[in-house]
Amino acid sequence: MVDQTAVDWLNARLRAEAGPIYTQSAPAKLTFKQRDGSFTKHPLIGGEQMRLVEVYMGKRKGAILCFEPIGDWGKSESDPMNDMVRAEIPLNEMPAFFDLFGVTIGELKKGAILPSLDALSGATISKSALSDRYSDNPIWGTW
Repeated sequence: MVDQTAVDWLNARLRAEAGPIYTQSAPAKLTFKQRDGSFTKHPLIGGEQMRLVEVYMGKRKGAILCFEPIGDWGKSESDPMNDMVRAEIPLNEMPAFFDLFGVTIGELKKGAILPSLDALSGATISKSALSDRYSDNPIWGTW
């Protein structure tokens, strides 16, 4: 379960360094916040890249991840995405393997212990530090 502590940890990391990049891998309808503050659902075809910029606790769906578009999509005046400021995706709808500063969403949902924020430069979790958790998985670290 992701709680306010995890949200605060993620936002502190986002203030210290650029957020991870997420690529929408398949067609989907995502919720976008528009420039006027309203929200709308908009279809994506897949392949769009977005950078995580903020996380907040929603009223019903728990933690919400906020992404800004990367690249040219939504930049031209004729593009309907032009009025969209950011995509907002509930954490529960994100792929479990998406890495948030060394902790995957799947691990956050299971209550992963987050590194200390005291020294942000050393707060990342290395692959070798996680390997003992997954030593029984023969495909761990093959990517």
